[in-house]
Amino acid sequence: MYKFITNNKDKHSMKLIWKVFKISRSSYYKHLNKKESKRSIENRFLEGQILDI
Repeated sequence: MYKFITNNKDKHSMKLIWKVFKISRSSYYKHLNKKESKRSIENRFLEGQILDI
């Protein structure tokens, strides 16, 4: 959902998009500034190693 919003922010009003998806402005910006968790980084690394086997 957040990817759609980011991809379409130039085509539609952000206020309208937030209203349609029922998300707050702060939630959207929190998602944009979110850093990937340590566990997620480790999982991607392990997935790559598993796929190499």
